[in-house]
Amino acid sequence: MEKQFICSSCGHIGKPTEKLRGNFPTAFVLWWLFIIPGIVYSIWRRSDKNKFCQNCNNQTLIPANSPMGQKLLNDTGQKLPEVKEEKKSRKTKIILGIIIFYVLFMIIGIIFSGI
Repeated sequence: MEKQFICSSCGHIGKPTEKLRGNFPTAFVLWWLFIIPGIVYSIWRRSDKNKFCQNCNNQTLIPANSPMGQKLLNDTGQKLPEVKEEKKSRKTKIILGIIIFYVLFMIIGIIFSGI
């Protein structure tokens, strides 16, 4: 089951929006030109994700199952909604994306090595 959060600013309950550090164009250039720095940069980008409220876009999220989260739920009179589990885990999607990227990178390398 996925962890739910409650926003202490607006009272929204649900899954937060996550944003990665850095930016994609830099990662793309590093992967394309220099493999090792691209790997290091990608690991750094994914090492810490900032969580934002989907409703008000603030970073004032508290885990709903924590004591403070329970207090906010009781104060606002809200209940936790049921969450459906995703079929594929996030790690599976990331691994699959890396494999697809690697295969495409190798195919492009083979094509351009013949030129």
